[in-house]
Amino acid sequence: MKFTATLSALALCWLAACTTTPMGADGAPAPLPIQELIGQTQLPPGSRVIHEQSLILGAGDNWVGRLALDVGKEPSAAYNFFLDQYQRNGWSLISASRGKTSLLVFTKPDRSATIEVSEGSVLAGSNLVMTITPRSANTPPAARPSGPVGTTPASPAAPLRP
Repeated sequence: MKFTATLSALALCWLAACTTTPMGADGAPAPLPIQELIGQTQLPPGSRVIHEQSLILGAGDNWVGRLALDVGKEPSAAYNFFLDQYQRNGWSLISASRGKTSLLVFTKPDRSATIEVSEGSVLAGSNLVMTITPRSANTPPAARPSGPVGTTPASPAAPLRP
């Protein structure tokens, strides 16, 4: 009787394990869907993840790493998406530049995000690389110049020459 109960419990555990761990064709665990890996991180509509260029460590809302996207023929739409949506979701815009390669830098108290959008060619779509990193609680504030912009304070050891 005890043997049958033990065998039934083992079979039930085995079945439960099989249903919660997706397996690939080769018997290895199947990769998680991208949305499970990146949690509530928002991506531009119509973008496609480039898996071979992405590296995600962790999962959910605490992931860090690099996420590469194909954003199609409209890099401006992806740039505007991040500029608008990320500030709405509590990210502070630190820096923004627009050009053939555009760059956005955002921070939250515990994370930083750098978003680089590169224009594509006539035949290829535009690419976007999002890098999310943790922020240290001891990150020093940004250095600020002590004088007006364009001036350099003189050092007593090395006086400036005209």
